[in-house]
Amino acid sequence: MEFSAHLGENLLELQAELKEKTWRPGEYRQRIVERPKRRIINVAPFRDRVAHQALCAVVTPLFEETFIHDSYACRTDKGSHAAVDRLTTFLRREGSTYVLKGDLSKYFDSIPHGLIMRELEWRIADGAVLELFKRILVGYETDFPGPPGFGPRGVPIGNLTSQWFANIVGNCLDQHVKHTLKCRRYIRYMDDFLLISNSKAELNEWLSEICKLLDGVGLVLNPKTRIVTAKAGVPFLGYRVWADHRRGLRPNVVAGRRKMRVHARMVGRGRMNGYRAVESLRSWFAHLAHADTYGLRKSLWREVKITLGDYV
Repeated sequence: MEFSAHLGENLLELQAELKEKTWRPGEYRQRIVERPKRRIINVAPFRDRVAHQALCAVVTPLFEETFIHDSYACRTDKGSHAAVDRLTTFLRREGSTYVLKGDLSKYFDSIPHGLIMRELEWRIADGAVLELFKRILVGYETDFPGPPGFGPRGVPIGNLTSQWFANIVGNCLDQHVKHTLKCRRYIRYMDDFLLISNSKAELNEWLSEICKLLDGVGLVLNPKTRIVTAKAGVPFLGYRVWADHRRGLRPNVVAGRRKMRVHARMVGRGRMNGYRAVESLRSWFAHLAHADTYGLRKSLWREVKITLGDYV
């Protein structure tokens, strides 16, 4: 609101700083998110976020054309539900017996700044634009204990540029898997990725090659990485997915039910707006609706209908 109150002046001032190359990022404001797991979110000043949007709007198309089809995070017409649908399509094909479920450890904290700049310099020739990205990167650093010799690391969770940097770096893995390993059934959503094959030995061989690639760029594979059988269901982005159906992951359902009950109690005591509680519940139900959860959603609604029914 403060920025918009003097929108023209603020935009012209920001434009002048960018043109004259005097723009510097401001200090981040931290807040903590506890669910689905504890994370520290670094919030950039609003004027910085305007600059981030402008940068990404201009430069993203240069990289978008290099991304593979099956990269689904933070891209137009993609998203988590599209990724899960794609997994279902792969599992229905003959030979989808085993799945390598991979995860990059502390992905945003671990990305080396040098790796980001290497990828940017590969596509961007404008030195002024590269300097802007350097200034964004040097304003944040973590103490992630990754392989030595890769310099400063980390991008703040909360920046649009961080999501974009993470996709650019993840594309190194995508290209290796698709063009060097020749894996035809592969999906990545940010730091979560899946490789599908009818041979466990082939997946173990691919895993070894992926580890070599990650060592070479300073990234670390999460110990949770493992090979699962398709018939047991593949846990991915909040669901357990089979070829013919999917379910919500139990920990997510338990956490969602707990949150729903808390909201219902707060509404009953007059400490929360009922319409806000219903909107939160609708959002969660919409996520559940992408799985076979009709009975679950009916059961959940019966629990809170007396309290929230008047707000629907």
